[in-house]
Amino acid sequence: MSLIKPFRALYYNPELVRDLSKVVCPPYDITDKKEDKFFKKMSPYNFCNILKVDDKHDYSYLANTFERWIDKRVLIEDDKPCFYLYEQNFYFENKIHKRVGLLGLLRIDKEGVIFPHEYTFGTPRKDRYYIIKKLKANLSPIFVIVPGRIGPLSSSYESYRSKRPIISFTDFSGIKNRVWRIDSGIRLRGIEASFRNRHLFIADGHHRFEVAYRYFKAVGAEVKDACYILAYFTDSYSGLLILPTHRVVKLNIPFDAFLNKISKYCDITECDKGVFRQSFNKAEPRRMIFGLYDGKTFYLLRLKSIVFSDKIFEEAQNAAYKNLDVYMLHKFILPKVKKRDDIVYTHSMDEAIKMSKGGRVSFILRPTPLKGVFNMARKGHRLPQKSTYFYPKLLSGIVARRIGL
Repeated sequence: MSLIKPFRALYYNPELVRDLSKVVCPPYDITDKKEDKFFKKMSPYNFCNILKVDDKHDYSYLANTFERWIDKRVLIEDDKPCFYLYEQNFYFENKIHKRVGLLGLLRIDKEGVIFPHEYTFGTPRKDRYYIIKKLKANLSPIFVIVPGRIGPLSSSYESYRSKRPIISFTDFSGIKNRVWRIDSGIRLRGIEASFRNRHLFIADGHHRFEVAYRYFKAVGAEVKDACYILAYFTDSYSGLLILPTHRVVKLNIPFDAFLNKISKYCDITECDKGVFRQSFNKAEPRRMIFGLYDGKTFYLLRLKSIVFSDKIFEEAQNAAYKNLDVYMLHKFILPKVKKRDDIVYTHSMDEAIKMSKGGRVSFILRPTPLKGVFNMARKGHRLPQKSTYFYPKLLSGIVARRIGL
């Protein structure tokens, strides 16, 4: 069996749903209850209506709604297996970016091939398991990165980019989304062949990957292709953008006592906001640095010497962590000074700064380097929750996949 394979995509019927911006939504773990209500009210066919339960609608309701949409041909399915080319065009920091990837199925029971990099948690695992069990579908693709280049990805894009896509719209974030169907037998075989002997890294979708594997172990060969999951594949050359995730925490000791506590290991420098931002771009990659703001003053915290991290990570099994700021922060700083599990996460430095009041301080981080993620994951290690943020997220409602058909 191939590591990846084409599939019959399930997607919105363009004859019935003309404006896809009204029916797509962010991934299930991005929105809160208030945002869920917003998307569900946007359209009776917004994908959030089958993606997440709420106080009025349980998993059986979601499954019945899903089947009703299929029966009414709101959602239609291609008649033969294909790969799908997915392009996202977007602005970030006043620059135009483009990310391109492939949508297909990934075999989940291949040992030593697929590497996760983050820990998962019981509540979302339970939630996503009920979704896959009741709806018998992968509603959203997991996000997979292939180190190096995927040759057929770039060649297919050059061939298809000027053709008419099967899906084209600008979403609620201003991101332009386009999807092309790849159904040429030669291209399909070429794409499958290009994934032989490759290592794959899960960027997003760790919970869905784990529950898909659990579902496969439960149903086994009784359900066709249950050993596959819907996935989006891209390589490290196709527009990957990783954003930092800053931490806002409430200290359990006075701020001055905290500074004194960490001064043994870190050089602490007061600075203005402009210097604060610039220093991140100039910092030595191997030397830990993060920002700190207490609501009044900006600080830069630098590890006094690389020797400190070498001593901390002198065990070979921990060496992969030592150049990752986020791990250093969670392992050696936060446990000493925060209340248990009292962390607010944000990708915006300005938002983190605004939240730094009432005893809360913000820790400003650099983006986690992709090479560091690869090195750590290959060794079987995991990073703290929300260590990486691949932007933009993959929308839910672009394509789905029914299991067993």
